[in-house]
This record gives sequence, C-alpha cells and structure tokens, in this order.
Amino acid sequence: MDNVHKRFTDKFRNHWIKVKFYEKKPINIDAEILEDVRFCQATKEAILRPVLLNKESIVCPGAQHAFGWDVLSQNELLNACGNKRKVRKDTLMPALSQAPYLKKRFEYIGLNTSGIPDLIMSYISPQEIMKLVKIYSNKQSASLDVCLSSMMAICSGIAART
Repeated sequence: MDNVHKRFTDKFRNHWIKVKFYEKKPINIDAEILEDVRFCQATKEAILRPVLLNKESIVCPGAQHAFGWDVLSQNELLNACGNKRKVRKDTLMPALSQAPYLKKRFEYIGLNTSGIPDLIMSYISPQEIMKLVKIYSNKQSASLDVCLSSMMAICSGIAART
C-alpha cells in the first residue's frame, strides 16, 4: 500500500494522504496530535506534516459518529449536524441513517504517518478524477463504485466506507 501511495503521488501530482488506524497510541511516531479540529480540516493539515487524531481531537459530531467514537443519540446527532448545516432534521435523517461508520474501535488515526497506511485519499481536480476512473475501469474492467453525500463526505463517505 505504501508503494501505491507513491505511485499515485507521481501519477496524479496531487497531495495524497495516508490514513492509518491505530488500536493504541503509536510509539516512535513523529506526528503532532491536533486539538479541536474536524477530520476534514485535519486532512488538509496532514499535507504539511504528519498528524495524529483521537476522540478528544475531533470536535465534529459527524466525524465522531463515523469513527465509532460518538456518545450522542441519533436525535442529538441530527440536531448537531442540522444546526451546523442549517438543514431540517427530516432532510438529514436519510443521509445520516445511511452514512457508513467504523464498527471496529480505534484509539488513534494517523494522517501521513510513517509506515503502511490502511487507505489513501486525496483532494483532486475533476480532470484527475476522470483520469483515475479511466485507469481503474481499464485495469478492473468495471466501473468505480463512488457514492458521496453532502454530509460527512470525507470522514464517513471516504474514510469509514473504504
């Protein structure tokens, strides 16, 4: 997987972020533990330096839910996400009920930490997405299965779903 990260970086010339889930706090990892951040913000920070996240780091209720760290009831989660996005609860209910989340618990999430990642992700242009889809289709003889929501797209739709 580490080789895939390097190959994608070379091929697409975008910032690819390695994501690693740790059951315990990793030792000998040169990464900053971020505080009071949303997961999507942390991925942008990881472009500049390796970072670690834990339950206390992430302030977004949606990301807390996506990583299995939430302590909110579904109604509280709907209220929190609805207030943040200024969307009615009945509009959010289907999106949140279908949002993927991690069933296995992890203590820490490393972004661009050393070692082999569990997954890689990137912010790439539409042109680069089309290039990636074409390569995938040609190699796999199948369409790339992509499904993103306007809610929790990065933490749930990409990280947890993958």
